[in-house]
Amino acid sequence: MKNRTFRPGLDAYFLPVELPEEMPAIRYGRPVLAMGSCFASEMGERLQRYKFEVCLNPMGIMYHPLAIAKAFRYFSSVEELEAGSLFESQGIWQHNDFHGSLGHFDRTVALQQMQGAIEQGRRGLEASEVVLLTLGTAFVYEDLASQAVVANCHKRPSGSFRKFRLGPDDVARALREVYEACAGRELLLTVSPVRHARDGLIENQRSKAALLLGAEAAAAWPGVFYFPSYELLIDELRDYRFYDSDRVHPTPEAADYIWAALVEAAMDRPARLQMAAVGKLLKRLRHRPLFPGSPAHREYLELCLEKIAELRQAFPRLDFSAEAAEVEQALRQFF
Repeated sequence: MKNRTFRPGLDAYFLPVELPEEMPAIRYGRPVLAMGSCFASEMGERLQRYKFEVCLNPMGIMYHPLAIAKAFRYFSSVEELEAGSLFESQGIWQHNDFHGSLGHFDRTVALQQMQGAIEQGRRGLEASEVVLLTLGTAFVYEDLASQAVVANCHKRPSGSFRKFRLGPDDVARALREVYEACAGRELLLTVSPVRHARDGLIENQRSKAALLLGAEAAAAWPGVFYFPSYELLIDELRDYRFYDSDRVHPTPEAADYIWAALVEAAMDRPARLQMAAVGKLLKRLRHRPLFPGSPAHREYLELCLEKIAELRQAFPRLDFSAEAAEVEQALRQFF
C-alpha cells in the first residue's frame, strides 16, 4: 500500500486511505470493459470523456453481483436471449436481465435493442484488457413466478418478488464466474460508495460488508485487484458536505476526488500527460464566447480546429470527430 499524495481542499486532520501499490495499468491503447452500479458509470464516463477505449454497461446499470455474472454468461455465449423471455410492463416490453432503457413499446424493437446490447458486450469483453466492476448492493430480488434473480424489477409490484441478501461466499462465487469469463484479463474491483438507503442504513452497511468480504476473497486470485472507492468516501471524506442533497450520492467534488485517486493509482505518467492534453482541449471547447458571431469568436473556433488537428497528429488512435464536427458546425455561421 502507498500513502496518498492527492488531498486538495481537505483539512490536515484526517486518516488517509492508502492506495494499493499494484493496480491494472489503465492507459491509452488498453481497452476497458466497465460494468456495475451507477458509480461504474460515473468512472467509465470520465474515462470516455478523456478518450480512453471503454465499453460501458452495455446491458445497462447493474447493482448486484448475480446480475453482473449473468451478463457475462450472455457475453460468453453460454446463454442467449429468447423472445419469449420478454414481458410487457406499463406498455413497454422489458426483460428481467436488462435495464429499462433498453425496453420499447414494440416487442421486436425491444428484442433487437437487447440483442444489440449483448453483442456490444461480447465485443467489449473480447477487446478488453482491463475489466472494471463496481458492486452496489448485496440485496437481490427473486421473481416468484420464474424463481430467477432479476437485474431490474421494472417497477412491478413488490409482491412479485422475494428479497434477500447475498452472503460473502455468494458474492465471491458470482465474482468467480466473472473472473473465469474474463479469461486472463486484469480485473479491477470496487464497491460503490453510494448508499442504498431504501434498504435501511444498517442493512445497507451489512450489504456493503458482504460485498467487501466477497471482493476481498476475489482479490486473492491472480490478476484481480481492489480499489477502495467506498473507503475513500466513507473514511477520507467522512462529512455530509460530500454527499448530494439526497444524502445518498456523492457530490461532483467527491466524485472528482475519487477519480483523482484512481488516476494516481492506475495511470502512469504518459497516460496522465495525454489526459492533460485532451482535458485542455475539452476545456477550450466548453468556453462560451461573450460575443458569438464576432471576428474574435471565429478566430477562437479556427484555433480550436488547429488544436484538434495537432492532437490527431500526436495521438492518431484517439477519435476527435465529434469535437471537430461541433466546431465546424459553429463555423458555418460565418459563411
